Order: sequence, then C-alpha cells, then structure tokens
Amino acid sequence: HEYSFTAVVMAPFLLSQSMALLSLPLLVLCFLISVLVVVDASRSSFSSSASASTDVVTSLPGFTGPLPTRMWSGLVESLPGMHSHYILAECTAPPCATIAWFQGGPGASSMYGMFVEFGPLVFKGSDVKLNVNPYSWTHLANTLVIDSPPPVGFSYCDPAGPSGNGTSCGPWDDASTASVNDAALRAWAKRHPQHAANGLIIAGESYAGVYVPTLVKRLVENVHDPPPFKVLGAAVGDPCAPPAVCGVGNAPLFHVLFAHGHGQMSYKNFEAIMNACGGLSGLARLDAPSRFDGCGDALKRADVDAGKVYPYAEYDDCNHAGDPFRRRRSLLSEASEPRQWFLRRPSIVPLEEQPPPPPPFHAYPGGVASGGAPCGSLRALGAWLAEAETKTALNVPATSNFFECDNGGGFNYTLSEKNVLAIWSDLVQRMPVLVYNGDTDPGLNFYVTQNWTSKGIAGIVEREAWRPWTVDGNHRLGGFVTRYASEGAGRFDFATIHGSGHMVPAFKPVQALALFEQWMSNAFKRYAP
Repeated sequence: HEYSFTAVVMAPFLLSQSMALLSLPLLVLCFLISVLVVVDASRSSFSSSASASTDVVTSLPGFTGPLPTRMWSGLVESLPGMHSHYILAECTAPPCATIAWFQGGPGASSMYGMFVEFGPLVFKGSDVKLNVNPYSWTHLANTLVIDSPPPVGFSYCDPAGPSGNGTSCGPWDDASTASVNDAALRAWAKRHPQHAANGLIIAGESYAGVYVPTLVKRLVENVHDPPPFKVLGAAVGDPCAPPAVCGVGNAPLFHVLFAHGHGQMSYKNFEAIMNACGGLSGLARLDAPSRFDGCGDALKRADVDAGKVYPYAEYDDCNHAGDPFRRRRSLLSEASEPRQWFLRRPSIVPLEEQPPPPPPFHAYPGGVASGGAPCGSLRALGAWLAEAETKTALNVPATSNFFECDNGGGFNYTLSEKNVLAIWSDLVQRMPVLVYNGDTDPGLNFYVTQNWTSKGIAGIVEREAWRPWTVDGNHRLGGFVTRYASEGAGRFDFATIHGSGHMVPAFKPVQALALFEQWMSNAFKRYAP
C-alpha cells in the first residue's frame, strides 16, 4: 500500500461576526479597560488572528515586483503563552500537499530554509537582495517553515514578549520541542484549513533528525486527539540519529574513510592507521584510539596533515576568515565528545553583530561554496532580518528580537531522546520515509548515515541495492539510492546527493528538487540505456 501525497482540497472556513450596539457609558468603560491592558494585548495580538487574511505577505524588502506565489507570515499561539512564527508559500499549482520544515540546531532558524535553501525567493550571495528561485519546492508542494522552539527566530513567549532573549521561554528538551511543534502545526492548520486538508510531509535537516521523528511519532500515535491533517510522510537530510550519531559519539572509522576518500589523507597515513588501529574492524570501536598501541598517534598525525576544512562542505571555497566555525575536523573528537564543533554551522546573526570580515569579504577569486552555491547568503539573510521593513512585511512585532543560535548555544536545551532509530523503525511501517545525505558533508558524513540506515532500522528489507539516481532520467547524476520495503504500509529510501555539503537544498538546489519530486512519486530515475 502507498500513501498519496495529494488530497481533495477543503474550502476555507467562513467566519462572521456581529456587533451589538453599545450605550455611551458602557463604551467609555470598555475604552478605559482597553487602555489598562493595551500593553499585554499588543504582545498577543499578532497570534490571535481569527483567519489567515491578516497574515498575507504582499511584498518583501529586497524584491521588486509581485511575489512569485502567494505567501503568508504570522504568529500562532502554540502552547499557552507561546507564540510560534511561521511562513507559508503556496505551491504554484494548487491544491498540493504541504512540506512542513524544521531547521534543526537545536536552535537554528527555519528562515534559512525558506530564504536560502528552497523557498520561492532566496538570497544568492552577500547582497541583501532576494532572487526568484527557479528550483523552489513550491513547484511540488506548499512550503511551510516554523521557527522552533520559541524563542528561536521571531517566535517568543510571554511574559517576556517579542523582545525576549534566548532564555525567555525556559528550558527545552526533545520531548517538549515535539510538544510545541505539534501544537504549532495544529494552530497553523486551524488558520489554514484549505492547505492542511491536503496533508503534510514533515521534513528538516541536521538536528531535525531528532525533531522530525519525535514530532511525527507524537502526531500519529495521538488516537484520542488526532491532528486536523494527515501525515503523508517524513524526510530528513544529513540527520542526527541518536545513538548512531549526535548521541554517544562514533568510532573513527567513518571519518577516516571520508578523509581518505575525499583526498584529505595520504595513502601513507591511511595505511599507518589501518596497521596501528586493527584495520576496519578495529577502527569501528569507540575505544580504538586507546585500545591499540600507536592508534591514537597515527590518527593525530593524519589529523594534522589533513589541514582545515569547513565542517559543512568539504570543497567549500568561500572566505570564512574570522568565522569560528571554520575549524579543523578532528578524527578523534567523536570518540570522546558527543557534541562537538562538527555539528555546528554559522548562526544567522544580524550584520552589525557579526565580526567584520577582512576586506574584501570574498578574498578568494571565484570562490564558491560546495556545489557552486554563492558565498555570503547567510550574512545577507542576517542583515535582512534585522531590518524594520522586514519585520513589518512578515507581520511580526516591530520590537521582535530575532534569536538564532544552533547547536543549543544561547538557550537552555537538553538532548533527551536517546534512540530515534527505534522511532524510525516504527514510522517506516506507517508511511514513506526518506533519509538523504550530501556526500561532501564532513560533519555528518554519508558513511555514518549509510551505516545506521542499513543496520539500525528494523522491519525493512532491501528491494533495490545501492545504485545511481539521475536528475533527468538520462545522464545527469543526482547521487545514489538504496530502497527498502517495509512490513507495513510504508517504505524507506536512503539517498545521497553527489557533490553536496550539509545543507543540500542550498548547495545543490536542482538535485534537491529532483530528489523530493522522485521520492514523492516513488520513482527514482535511472541512467538512460
């Protein structure tokens, strides 16, 4: 059995109101009361709208002309006293399913997804100018992004209000984040019933490898209060997957293979590591550096010789001088540190708060990010989000503090989900699931993901062995795919994207669009005969 990614569109709810005539004394009394509560009311008025009409986006700073598709932006009250910011871009040929995107982090803003990766308008370099994205996912589906958990992005909590800082919403963990994401989607669906009626695909990248399965599990198992939409499937890119990755750590094996396979390690060093660390089986042990005499020293030598690499894209050629995230990848770090630098990416920080780059900003002639993506888009997004005109256009309070940290820094987050593999093992029986990975992502590399997807998910049987998939059904390589059948109504696919770093839609937009289109249609294109 296969789930359908389309549904009959439901007509929007029609709301009507009537007003009773007020006597003058009563009118004066109401006015005095309104004065007393105006401050508190102003905090919640942005998320108390009865319909989507007040959330319509009519124009965006940095873009001239009509928007390429209908868009909405606003705040919904998710949990009591919590206001979650969303942006919705309608598909170009409605009705469509909706891809609901969560950026990960924890603490990363989904504005990166909408305005750098897959939205209808994206930044292409350091100029604060939006460009039409010919590879927008709105060609396939409505695209919905939600900033979570509050106060990430423009989301916020009472009583601190929109100007609150990273700790203004209290502590978070994986379970409470799933709860607020559940509530935010329900509140969004109430405001946009015509879009929710077509079903949702829950998706994200990086730490959304935890966000997505924990949220989907909560949605599909709530038989007493089911959500007002159907969950059609789940997809995660370059994901965390405790305990396999982003949990207790990994053995050095997959990082050695990645460095050697991508030309960052000499064969001499590779051979020395194999001999000192007990070969492939020895390197697969968490305690390999200390268990085998000389293993740790061999890894250290290779690590020094490997030099520095941008942890989200092996072949990135942008100028990241002054960027604390451009650091040497350590072959040893995973064995001893569950959470370290290689899981991070630069945060979206307003331009004036960023350390000034050495002039000129892009000092490397012709420098581009992995896959040819232009340099500087993250910096442009940060500057754009800091503008007062942007806040007005996105229907958020003028006093809003845009908070974004990534990797849990700057607010109180506990990594509480110990085993998402067990959750995936259940979900693949219920619905289509896609796990994908850029094959030049050093931090969460495809060797690690290939390993846990092939060995860590129960109840699946390989039905198509590792093979190429193409963008065009001819000779343009997209990556490689391994396909699995489940024992239930779902299915499971693991795909790589050739030449892509961590944020696949940003680095390889053509391939990302083709990947989702082929997964949604359950047909990965082969090479032409």
